[in-house]
Amino acid sequence: MTAAEWGAYLPDFLAGLGVSLRLTAAALGVGLPVGALLGLATTARRAPLRWTCVAIVEIGRGAPGLIVLYLVYYGLPQLDLTWSSFASATLALGLSTAAYSAEVFRPGSTRSLPGSGRRAARWG
Repeated sequence: MTAAEWGAYLPDFLAGLGVSLRLTAAALGVGLPVGALLGLATTARRAPLRWTCVAIVEIGRGAPGLIVLYLVYYGLPQLDLTWSSFASATLALGLSTAAYSAEVFRPGSTRSLPGSGRRAARWG
């Protein structure tokens, strides 16, 4: 492709970049708080709550992102929940983000490190 042809497509590329950035921000806005709650709940004293949240995290981390997108986009209308494509993608990517970030936010995730590793990870 020549530079002129790339220039003709540039507005479309920039529009796609804008959608990607908005979708990323929305998915992080959904996924990080939910992931923090799931991470805390995986250490709950009540076994049913703990095991439910652990199952959600493990299934969410094990499910491929594209499959989650398909399930949300095509599965929710089967339950009479019709959302826009942007909202469906936000929910699907937010759930995947929540599952992965729950492991990051899980209290005690550094317990498996030796003492020297915990000391090295401290802030100051």
